[in-house]
Amino acid sequence: MGDTEELWKYKTEEVIPQNRAALSAEAAFQNDNKYYRTFGNHDIIWKNKWDVQGCLKQILKCLW
Repeated sequence: MGDTEELWKYKTEEVIPQNRAALSAEAAFQNDNKYYRTFGNHDIIWKNKWDVQGCLKQILKCLW
């Protein structure tokens, strides 16, 4: 679990388009408060809500 997007070697601008379908599918779980994301040390950027808001708000439409 975690280290999904490997943000230690790729920029979010490269990763998000490649993972848009998966991220959109994950977003569906938010409607029922059933979304929990585990991130690894290579994806630690997702721990910061401001990075999430800036990078993923359009896809996930929330902050976690």
